[in-house]
Formats: sequence, structure tokens, C-alpha cells
Amino acid sequence: KRKPWDDVRVRQAVNMAINRPELVDKALLGYGAPALGLYTPAVTWAYNPKTQAPAFDAAGAEKLLDQAGRKRGADGIRLKLSLVTANVSPFKEIAQVVQEQLRSVGLETTLALLTGADYTKRVSEERAFDLALTNGSWGPDPDNLNVRFGSKGANQFMAYASAEFDAAIAEGGRLTKLDE
Repeated sequence: KRKPWDDVRVRQAVNMAINRPELVDKALLGYGAPALGLYTPAVTWAYNPKTQAPAFDAAGAEKLLDQAGRKRGADGIRLKLSLVTANVSPFKEIAQVVQEQLRSVGLETTLALLTGADYTKRVSEERAFDLALTNGSWGPDPDNLNVRFGSKGANQFMAYASAEFDAAIAEGGRLTKLDE
């Protein structure tokens, strides 16, 4: 709803600028696996291998930012952004690596490492952030997805709204068998 996020190319570029394997290596010291989709392959009934985050592509991210009119300034910076997360491990380490990766494509990111209460206030109540790092322990139940991603979800702080998504989640909540 607000600049620069109203341009899908900027959102895509940020996603492409994140090197997930490097993130695991640097921030998590190699423990874990990169998150490539909404759910882990371990949740076989909810995992969809066709819906994956874009592959790391710094050159592609730079091209999208150029196309969106976000050219590098004399200082090499295209945009100045805020990244909000909790001031606890591993969130702060992940945020620091993301900051480094975004800087490489000209996105200067100021970290706000906050207490839990301050994070909730800034992200959920004030919505005063560009990027927010949060956990994803909601599980694949349609009601949980609605809380996080539904247009009126209680923990949906991204200003995302889609009548089509809301209808699909409502239908998923009505179904009782996996093969439906």
C-alpha cells in the first residue's frame, strides 16, 4: 500500500537478494536448512514443491530495482529501509546477515533490535517498519493461515488483502479430509 512496497518488482528484488543457504551458514552456523517455501517438506500433506521462494539472484534483483526506478545513488544506495526483529538469537544474527545481503544490491537497512513488547507494538500496532523478521510456527491448519495471512487476520501485519485467498482459506477450513 505504500512506497516502495506498492511495486511488486521491489518486493521480488528483496526476495531475490536473500541468499538463504548463506543465511543458514553464517547466522545459524550451518545448523538447519534454508526455508524455500511456506512449509517444510517434513509436513508432507501441506508442502507444495511448486511454491518456492525465488532463487538467490543478486544481478536479477539489481535489474528489477533498476526497472522499478530505484537506481543507485552516488553513494551506491538505492533505498533506505528499516528491518525490525527481536533482540534475541537467532533473530538478530539472521537480521545482520540479511542486512549485509541487501546492502550488496544497494538497499541500506537500519536494524531495530527490540524487546518482545516493543516489537509487537511497532509491528502489529503501529506498523512502523519496512521489513520485519518473525517466526513461522503457525502450522499448516487453514485457521492458522487465516490468522497470519488472511485480510483480517489478527497477526497479519503486512497489509496484505486478497478476497480470493480469504475464500480459499475459508474453504480449506471447511474441509475435513486431506484428499479434498
